[in-house]
Formats: sequence, structure tokens, C-alpha cells
Amino acid sequence: MLNSRLFLLVCLMSSVMVNPVMVNLSYADVYKWKDSEGKLRYSDVPPRSDTKYEVLNKKKELSAGNAKITLVESEKKVESEKKQEKQNGNNEKLKVANEQQAKENLAIDIENCQAAKSNLATYQNGGRIKRMNEKGEVQFLSDADIASATKAAQKDVEKYCNASSNLVGR
Repeated sequence: MLNSRLFLLVCLMSSVMVNPVMVNLSYADVYKWKDSEGKLRYSDVPPRSDTKYEVLNKKKELSAGNAKITLVESEKKVESEKKQEKQNGNNEKLKVANEQQAKENLAIDIENCQAAKSNLATYQNGGRIKRMNEKGEVQFLSDADIASATKAAQKDVEKYCNASSNLVGR
């Protein structure tokens, strides 16, 4: 009987001693900054002294009841900011890719324009024009073939040169 009372007293005393530790939880500050590459960084350790940073949640004494809520809200804010940063990065990458594709398309249109003008000049200069057929044999074009090829070359000039001059003017 004495042992059970002693045991109960020890348990009660230990819970009283541990309880203040459990009630007053504290957590580390969370620091947010952009690194040299422009990426957002989060840490419980502050960055170098020459780096501008923001403290997201100051060190506070919290009761056990609202500690979890505050930490969850802080984590949600950090996740939201990370998601926004990722979205902004993806939009920027997509914009750069679209600009690069537009430049490549313009370069192709300019090459097609130059080739179409060269073909048209060849057909308009007159003289005998020869081509290779499917068998690899040399074949001279008739006047009707040259007239038809001249019309096709004029259409190519209109198609490629007008498109590239419109894009260059922008």
C-alpha cells in the first residue's frame, strides 16, 4: 500500500514537472530570401549578412493547444509561396520558349523567302533550265513547264516574303 502511494506520488510529481515543458512550446524562426539564382529559399538558419531576408514567423511562446494551428498556417503560407514561385518560373520558361520558337520560325521564313526569290529570278531570266528527274536523269523544262514554275515561284514569294516582312516589322 505504501509502495502504491509512493508510485502515485512520483507519477504526479513527474507530470507536474513535465507539464510546463509541454504547455510552452517554442519553435525556430523561419527565414525567407532569394538566392543568387533568384530562387526562393526557406530555412531556420538566417542567410549571409549581405542577403536581404524576411522572417516569416517570429519565435513565440505558444500554448500546446494553438501551437499546431500556428505551425500548420505557417506551413500553408510557405507552400503557397513555393507554388506561386514555381508557377511564375514555369510562365517565364514558357514565355522564353515561345519567343525562341518565334525567332526560329522567322529565320525559316526569311530563308524560304530568299529561296523563293532566287527561284523566281531563275525562271524569269530565260534560257534553258534543267532539272533532275526521279531517275537521276537531266531533263530540260519546256516553255509551259517554265511558265508554270514561274507562277508557283511568284506564289511562294508572296507567301514567304509577305509573312516574314510582316513579322520583321513588328
